[in-house]
Amino acid sequence: MDEKLATKLLNKVMGWSITSETIKENIIIQSLAVYRYNEYQQFTTGMRFVESLARWMNQFTNNEKKIAYQLIRKKLVFISEQEMNHLVEITYPDFIHQFLIKKVAEHKGIPEWNVTRIAKCIEFKTLLRQSLFLGLSDGSHIDSFRRNNPQISTEQIFRAHEITDDRAEEMADKLKVDLEKILNRKPTEDEAHFKMIFLLDDFSGSGISYIRYESGQAESSGKVAKFYKFLKDTKDPSLSKLVNTDDVHVCLILYVMTPESNERLQSDGCILFDKIKFDVLPVYLLSKFTKLDETKDSEIISLLKNYKDDSIIDKHFRKGRCCDKSYLGYDECALPLVLYHNTPNNSVPLLWYEDDVLERKFLGLFPRISRHH
Repeated sequence: MDEKLATKLLNKVMGWSITSETIKENIIIQSLAVYRYNEYQQFTTGMRFVESLARWMNQFTNNEKKIAYQLIRKKLVFISEQEMNHLVEITYPDFIHQFLIKKVAEHKGIPEWNVTRIAKCIEFKTLLRQSLFLGLSDGSHIDSFRRNNPQISTEQIFRAHEITDDRAEEMADKLKVDLEKILNRKPTEDEAHFKMIFLLDDFSGSGISYIRYESGQAESSGKVAKFYKFLKDTKDPSLSKLVNTDDVHVCLILYVMTPESNERLQSDGCILFDKIKFDVLPVYLLSKFTKLDETKDSEIISLLKNYKDDSIIDKHFRKGRCCDKSYLGYDECALPLVLYHNTPNNSVPLLWYEDDVLERKFLGLFPRISRHH
């Protein structure tokens, strides 16, 4: 739709007459659309933000439109492709590198602030080469991570956390060759294993999709739990060629995560991995104030309740808390968050109700595509 026509439609839906205030709002909306929201990848062909906003607003009463508009103008957090790429770019230099520096400093008894000295020592170079980087999903942006870090061998970066036997053998052989160059001698059997495993992914709102304990099940499930089973599976020789579980440190790296997810994964991860060292490294930790508050944001919460649609509750949604508060999103996370490629189901459903589901009563501003469909 033509931008002028879309703006005219939005003004009609909102009941805005031409005033200095509405002109200012139109400029802001157009700027947000051009520089941010138009890049949302799940808009249908020909649809852009202003058209979607007008369509979305049209389902509300006049009083509700004011509240819905405040949700978008004051509360919405949109992470663009450029911003996500930036988080991927800084993951190694600002987080992983510093993490490895700290480990070597503790081992050698060198002050942590003496970064140059530590980075040049053989122990650091050895530990860096003994680090394995694995993607947990397409959201790990593992190709971008590889391109942005040429100092890391491609033989220690893999797009998935399940590695074939042939691939594992090839990675193990290459590790020995590179370590021999660094150490100027053949590595010992203990040295010829990966000491660090970094698991990369893009977003966690609740932590449940990574580690969860379901009623009636003795074992945990989720992406990280699945990796743990793979790590401990003695019948599968592929990972045992690369890792000694008695001497390995596992780090889960999320480019974006909530404080609640960080706390849960730190706790559940340490329980799951037991004697194996485990840490969570958030690259960007959302503010605790990102989450909608039922007291401070009472008007917005009431709007969400009025447009509650329990048809979103399926077997996957039930893995988190849902009860009577499905209007707060998966596990009641209450996030006004949109990622450029898709809206997480942890966000409030009024933002992401899908267009392609016949049972849906209401429209979403940033329609979501579910990976379970």
